[in-house]
Amino acid sequence: MNDLDHNSQKNHHEAVKNWWNSNHTKEKWHGETYKDTWETHLHYWIRQKKTLEFLDNLNLPKEAKILELGFGGAETAEEILKKGYTYYGIDISKHICDHAKEKCKDYVSKKKAFFLESSLEQKYDFEDNFFDLVIICGAIHYAG
Repeated sequence: MNDLDHNSQKNHHEAVKNWWNSNHTKEKWHGETYKDTWETHLHYWIRQKKTLEFLDNLNLPKEAKILELGFGGAETAEEILKKGYTYYGIDISKHICDHAKEKCKDYVSKKKAFFLESSLEQKYDFEDNFFDLVIICGAIHYAG
């Protein structure tokens, strides 16, 4: 990668991180956005339904570990946890991670849920084949 590509990548990463950590975004994503009555965001619920149906069809063992990149409001995380799986979520936003930890605090305290603040583009310290499933439902377009 040349310097121009590296700088563009770095600038993109910082712009995405700053946007997701802004007060405007915090207010939006912890307000009406994840209410199922907000008709302009019904695609969230359709994506979640398809993801959960896919998960059910895999018939993974209950001890399976699932990683979600860009977990947003943790609505899908909560549904995955209800199914008994161990959940790991990575999101670039500190306030989204804090929100998810609070929302799923019972699972966090039981070491069934882990929410990590990081970019989906970073290298992680998990060993190879650590996860049984990796999902990304609404964040790939933020990758640079």
